[in-house]
Amino acid sequence: MLAWVSQRLETEVNSSTDNPLLDPESAQVLSDGSFSGGYVALAMDSLNAAVASVADLLDRQLASVVDVKYNRGLGPNLVVTYPEGHPEFGLNHGFKGSGRRECPDTVIGSGSVVESASHGQPRVGAAYRPPGLTRLPVGASPWWAGTHSGECR
Repeated sequence: MLAWVSQRLETEVNSSTDNPLLDPESAQVLSDGSFSGGYVALAMDSLNAAVASVADLLDRQLASVVDVKYNRGLGPNLVVTYPEGHPEFGLNHGFKGSGRRECPDTVIGSGSVVESASHGQPRVGAAYRPPGLTRLPVGASPWWAGTHSGECR
């Protein structure tokens, strides 16, 4: 998937969309009708779906790690259990303590309900969509995964 997206974006970024193209070396006038952002939009929509899928898988894995029924003996919510009277007793709320457990659902939800660039006007690229439709899980998922993986150490 990433190789296909990368190839498509590289081709589009290195293409010219002027019409006609003037080649000074060969003195040719070339007609080029490639003035659509649809290919870039399709590549970005595909990447959006792939990242949302990875975020969903990460959410399920993290849910298994923090759930005492499935984490094979780790502490509930990955909390180190200190005895009463210990200076850190009750201070650590664990992996779910700061409300970050809800973050993956938000990320996945935003990726699955946001209208894609290829809906409605299939030839309009992501750059021409209204600002409210530009939220993608691409920006949030690395933050979310990095934040949670740091707490797993």
